[in-house]
Amino acid sequence: MNATPQTCCEGAALETHDLGARLHVALDNLFHQKKPAEREAVCCHDITHNQWTLLHMLADAEAGPLPMGVIAREMRLTPSGVTRCADPLVERGLLERCMKEGDRRVCCLALSEAGVALHATISQDCAIEDGALLDAFSPEEQEEIVRAMEKLARAAKEFSS
Repeated sequence: MNATPQTCCEGAALETHDLGARLHVALDNLFHQKKPAEREAVCCHDITHNQWTLLHMLADAEAGPLPMGVIAREMRLTPSGVTRCADPLVERGLLERCMKEGDRRVCCLALSEAGVALHATISQDCAIEDGALLDAFSPEEQEEIVRAMEKLARAAKEFSS
């Protein structure tokens, strides 16, 4: 069997691919195990997972209300899909519609006080469940794991931007 020798760069790419594959499996397994707990925390408040994603996105919005087009891009939905997702939340008083300052043609969404409260409740329930995952580790390992996940989340956000 004739094997072609690998160059230094090919070996590095292969190692990166192997690490990427391992990371994919690890994240997939983690999310698969976590989903039932998060689904329980979300569904018991009579909202869908997409509606939770929307609430969470608006809670994280530092610049205030988000335009529907931005939300659609971030959630990978059509604008009409965002409207279908948001309408029940607006009707329940969890979201508020407003117009963008300076351009009244652009519809934006923001959390209402009730939406902020619901987001805090669900986040707290999820944090308690997620915190239990760390119980098997020492305090030093817990801190290391959380810092690595925060760093990975920042990298993922920068990568997708």
